[in-house]
Amino acid sequence: MKIFRYIILTAIAAMVVVACDRGIDPISSVEPGPDEQDPIVILNYPTDGTAIRVKEEVTSIDIKFEVRDDIELQSIVIELNGNLPS
Repeated sequence: MKIFRYIILTAIAAMVVVACDRGIDPISSVEPGPDEQDPIVILNYPTDGTAIRVKEEVTSIDIKFEVRDDIELQSIVIELNGNLPS
């Protein structure tokens, strides 16, 4: 019975080792090319025509946006009317 258990455990271990190697593409290094496009900022919310109806003069709002670039983005600075929001 012990031999049967060791055979089963060895078979399972072998399947795990073999299964971990399949389906994974090797990582290859790619030289970065020239930056050909300007970064793109997509404003998801508030959309054009969104009305904010509150009684207070000052209120908070969630702004959802997406920034894309063809090579890499190092940092993003968000300003509202020339001021950094807190």
